[in-house]
Amino acid sequence: MCSANLNPSILDSGTPIRFLTWNICGMGNPIKRSRVFSHLKWLNSDIVFLQETHLRLKDHHRLPSSWIGQVYHSNFNSKAKGVAILINEIILFYDPVVWLTLGTLRNHSTKMFSFF
Repeated sequence: MCSANLNPSILDSGTPIRFLTWNICGMGNPIKRSRVFSHLKWLNSDIVFLQETHLRLKDHHRLPSSWIGQVYHSNFNSKAKGVAILINEIILFYDPVVWLTLGTLRNHSTKMFSFF
C-alpha cells in the first residue's frame, strides 16, 4: 500500500489531497470487503486506486460505501484482474477527460490513450 499527498500550493482550497494505491488481492469475500472499506475510511484517503479487485462486472455494485462519492472500475467477466478508483464524497471531481486502456491486440501488448 502506498500513499501520497498532492502539494497544497496547486490546489484551490489549499488542503492536500490524499492518494492511496493498494493491491488488495481480491475483494469478493464480504468480510474482506468490509475490512478493506473500514481500513480505507480509517486512512481518510481522498482518492483510492485499487488493484486486483477480482470483481466481475455484475459485482461492481458492491464497490460503493458510505464515504465514497464516485467509483470508476474496469469491466471484466472473470473473477481475476480488475482495478477501481474510489473518490471520497468530499472531493469535487468532474467528468474525467482522460482514458488509458492496456490490453492485448492481435497478440501484442497494447496501450491506448485518449483525452479531450
